[in-house]
Amino acid sequence: MLLWIFAGTQLPVPTLTVWGPFVFLGGGALILLGTLPFRRLAQIEAQPHQIIWNDTGIHFAHKGKLLFTMDPASVENISFYDDGAMYGIAVTLKDLSVTVHNPRIVLEDYIARTQKRYGCDVLFPYFGKRPCARLRCRL
Repeated sequence: MLLWIFAGTQLPVPTLTVWGPFVFLGGGALILLGTLPFRRLAQIEAQPHQIIWNDTGIHFAHKGKLLFTMDPASVENISFYDDGAMYGIAVTLKDLSVTVHNPRIVLEDYIARTQKRYGCDVLFPYFGKRPCARLRCRL
């Protein structure tokens, strides 16, 4: 929006006749990029992530599809992770007794990426402090 205001008020008409369409498209693209985080949050509100704890283990579902199942005995530590851009429940495992239900996920690669980015074995994204405390109590 500021790009449009600046271009419309500060650039001369001959410059706008040449660069006007590009300024218009560039401003629209910047507005679209600014709305993407809100779109992601709206999708999560429509289909929230789920952590299900039952007799068979701890299950994590993303968009209604089961991704992971882990044995509660294999969990070493549960803590809350927040770095400003990402937050959630960080899980450190004693051993890799995790069942992956999605064939596109390679467990070793996923854990290596999660350890590098977040410093834990498994991260359940977009869960607050209250669900983290509940999981810690059940452990």
